[in-house]
Amino acid sequence: MKAKERISDLVDSLMAEGQTILGTEFKRSGNWVGSAPRYIDLQQFTKWRASCNLLVSLMGDIADPWRDVLAGDTANQSVTAISMLGTLQAGNYGVAS
Repeated sequence: MKAKERISDLVDSLMAEGQTILGTEFKRSGNWVGSAPRYIDLQQFTKWRASCNLLVSLMGDIADPWRDVLAGDTANQSVTAISMLGTLQAGNYGVAS
């Protein structure tokens, strides 16, 4: 299998994993001004983020446009996961072609 195919397969896997992780969303209890922050399972998110870091590392310089979103040290908020998933979806067009 060529490197490009392996990366494309990894991106596909990460997108599917991201969809699954979004299903773990929960709200923190408490009194909030506005709506309560939404989070996702920390363990699953941390594993997924590490895999996204691996992807960025494998892609090298061509991952630069997505590096900040995928490889950042971020909290397990659902908005972060949604952003990462959208970045993977956008980046997959360039990998798959």
